[in-house]
Amino acid sequence: MKQTTTIITILTITLLLLITSCTNTATTDTTATTEPTANNQALPPLEGTPTSEPNNGDLDPLDHNLASDAPSTEPTTQVATDTTQATATQNTIDLSNDYIILTTESNNQFQTTIDPLQTEASVPDALTLTENIANYNKGTILTIFVDAQDFQTNGQGSEQLSIISSSNNAESWSEKHTINIEGAEGHIPVDPSIIQESDGTLVLYYFDFTAMQNQGLLEQGLIDELNYEIYRAESTDAVNFKVTNLAYQSTTAITDPDVILFNDNYYMYLATNDGIIVASSNSNEETFTYNSNTNVEGIPGSIIQDNKVHLYGCNPNGIIIAQSEDALTFGSQETRTESSLSHSCDPAPFTLEDNTKALIIKKS
Repeated sequence: MKQTTTIITILTITLLLLITSCTNTATTDTTATTEPTANNQALPPLEGTPTSEPNNGDLDPLDHNLASDAPSTEPTTQVATDTTQATATQNTIDLSNDYIILTTESNNQFQTTIDPLQTEASVPDALTLTENIANYNKGTILTIFVDAQDFQTNGQGSEQLSIISSSNNAESWSEKHTINIEGAEGHIPVDPSIIQESDGTLVLYYFDFTAMQNQGLLEQGLIDELNYEIYRAESTDAVNFKVTNLAYQSTTAITDPDVILFNDNYYMYLATNDGIIVASSNSNEETFTYNSNTNVEGIPGSIIQDNKVHLYGCNPNGIIIAQSEDALTFGSQETRTESSLSHSCDPAPFTLEDNTKALIIKKS
């Protein structure tokens, strides 16, 4: 009997140990495999709440207030000034999505051609030659523009100025050629305007982008002021130009010169943050003096028709046209909003042989 009692006691202890072990194991497994309940799930974001920081790249990159070529975010390099590190913008502009295209007016509507004249290009100016020059005959249409194709393709160099031409009333265009500018060493020539003198000489005006490159220094207080400069250059072959002088200078931001001869005076229209301004030169086209604000928005392009200056500009809605009888005071403005002119700026007006209005514009 005593032996039987001992066996029962041992079995009881063993059973209790097994029960305790199973209980502990079950507790551990339950903790490891418990599914999240509605109380501990992550809450979804509130409606209308962004899930990440806003990206400025989503904004429309078109800037019709000043230089339409300017990208929404400028690349930067570090430039040392004594022991202080200063930020300055590079001399390259993202034109990968920009192109220039021809539009002609028919039934009071501008219609675009099918193909761009040039890609990775911006800020065109157009000129119909009134005199023969080198290999170009009177009546040839020249278009000069900011050309970034090599940079966008190869990632080397920087923007340059190139020319294409048409000898058949804009029905077809030549291959481009890059121009050379002697005396522009240290400059970054952009925003070209071209006119022709009575002896056939071509006169080029360009904005030196170096000022934009150094804006970061001004904003950081490392320099007291910037000079925004327009230079003048001449050519007798439309390939090789030589700088003659500084034509206009301002400590207020300016870009995009456009020069015309009207009633024996030369006028230079310039883009600013406050609209297109005009400077004049009474005796020659070499140096200009500020005159007034035209109150026309955008990037200027001008042409003389019906003994009036027709000044073109742009805003987010389309292309603006205003007229003046003295090249200084402009009346009511017309905004052309046809779809062919959407997302466009930098208008370069000219006329075809039948006096049809034509524009070469930059589109993005």
